[in-house]
Amino acid sequence: MASQFQTIPTAHLGASFRADCVALLEPGVTTAERAVALLGAPYRVIPAPDGDWLYIWQHLRSGLVCDPAETRVALTEQQVMADFDEAGLLLRVHGLVGIPG
Repeated sequence: MASQFQTIPTAHLGASFRADCVALLEPGVTTAERAVALLGAPYRVIPAPDGDWLYIWQHLRSGLVCDPAETRVALTEQQVMADFDEAGLLLRVHGLVGIPG
């Protein structure tokens, strides 16, 4: 018997990125350019007063899941933050949400 579930997309923020690529980010080795090549364009880049940069990759997606018994909202979220020094070298990865491992 076919499934009677239906998911209707309702909202989307940021761009999808491959969570497995986050493990390839190595402090002291990975450059900002390489991080962008691995994860795509960040959702936001914020300069720090000391010359460092905070890159934020974020993807939020919600949808209505409808089945005969109920309708509910499903939310998926991915986020990773990375600090880069003024030369563009990765200092640390933090702020992980929805990233296995």
